[in-house]
Amino acid sequence: MNERDIKNYIWVVILIGGILSLISIFTPVSNYIQSVYETYSWMWGLSYFTTGIDSGIMFSAFNDPIYYNLPIFLSGVIPTIMILLISIKLIIKANHIRDGRTQIKDIEQKLIRSGVMLILAPIIYLIATTTLVNIINLIRGYSSFFVLFSTTSPGFAFVSPFIGGALALIGGIVSKYKIAREEVIIPQEKRDIITKTPVQTVKYSTIPQLRTNPYQTTNISRKTNPFRLKNYSKYIGIIGLFGGIITLLSLLTPSFYVSTMGVQEYYWMWGLYYGRISGYGSNLAFIPTQEPALLMLPIFLAGIIPAIIIFIGSVKLIAITNSIRSGRKDIKTSGNTLIGLGITLITGSIIFIIAIDITMNNLIEYLLYDPYDPYFYIPDFWDIYEPGFAIIGPFLGAVLAIISGVASKTIKTDVGPTKIPEVREFITKTTQTPLQTSIPMSTPTSTPTSAPTISHINFCPECGQNIIPKGSKFCMNCGFELKI
Repeated sequence: MNERDIKNYIWVVILIGGILSLISIFTPVSNYIQSVYETYSWMWGLSYFTTGIDSGIMFSAFNDPIYYNLPIFLSGVIPTIMILLISIKLIIKANHIRDGRTQIKDIEQKLIRSGVMLILAPIIYLIATTTLVNIINLIRGYSSFFVLFSTTSPGFAFVSPFIGGALALIGGIVSKYKIAREEVIIPQEKRDIITKTPVQTVKYSTIPQLRTNPYQTTNISRKTNPFRLKNYSKYIGIIGLFGGIITLLSLLTPSFYVSTMGVQEYYWMWGLYYGRISGYGSNLAFIPTQEPALLMLPIFLAGIIPAIIIFIGSVKLIAITNSIRSGRKDIKTSGNTLIGLGITLITGSIIFIIAIDITMNNLIEYLLYDPYDPYFYIPDFWDIYEPGFAIIGPFLGAVLAIISGVASKTIKTDVGPTKIPEVREFITKTTQTPLQTSIPMSTPTSTPTSAPTISHINFCPECGQNIIPKGSKFCMNCGFELKI
């Protein structure tokens, strides 16, 4: 395979590495299968178990005691965030290489660093989880030594980052040693033609789209197509739009529930309640209407306030990202807003988790407390109930919103003017000519040269450079002779 073939297809290797790493986040990092008992654990804290009789979903951050489980939860979330951000970055960079917006020689060091970080992420997870669990066991007085994969088997989420990291490393190393950097050289005679081309004075403007300031400044970019930025913004908008829809739909699902031994209870964040006891019927009600009112009203407020925050944030996220997708809003000016909305959704969810834990524990203590046996064990709220999708959904939507905001900051609308001084001087003289804001009343003796119009813009067939000045004979980027 020659150098040209490598350059044409190396982006595929990088893209596959990013996609594999991204998919791994949604698959179990470990599993345990024994007869009818099965457990599956995700790196970011989700667990699923089935015993053949009962099954359920758990989230490690909500397990009691929380001060033991929260560090273990963070030991998985931090590597997950590393994998998420790096894999998205690899996918974006591979797409940029594919369409010519980025030269692989310019990012080969970043590819190598990304590959190393992807490989380190599961190793960090393995070491951190094993260390923290053993420290917690020592604190609690347990003498057994914990090894992460001693009883469980590693899943695709543990193996895939190694594969994705290796593919990113291959892309960077192959670029470093197998691909030469292209140098743009314009012969002297072509430079003379470019620099000696007469400057066309713009007498007045006939294009409403031209800016009204006295100097029209245009920077020539090396992008192959000016419309790709718009398409790229559309895809970023779709990611954020999907996050807003997920968050909005999650409010229609229960926020926490219990289903065991014939008892079923489902609570919605905004106050709806459904309960059913086998043999005793069912009940659908609104939380504030239930007794005791002094305990039910705080539970309702603990849910309705975060629900309003999440609802407004998700609707605004949908509106902004839909405007970005349709081209009515500029992605570059919306990045901070998207990140802020993501943080707002996370904040609303955290407020709900803390507030509902306090208020529901008060209700459980009221129902189970026995004054004749003050030492009777009263379970924690999260020991009884399981988190529903209304808790998980806003976190997913927030992550997608933040990804959209961060990705928007990677868009470069301008690569900068060409590095050749003569060409840069020519561009400056041509594109910074003062514009006359009014059309002369009398007809000039000679026909004035009109401002460059959209129809004048062509593309160099050799390198894809925008050719803005009308009548150019040579490409100002690569020197290719233009036969127009």
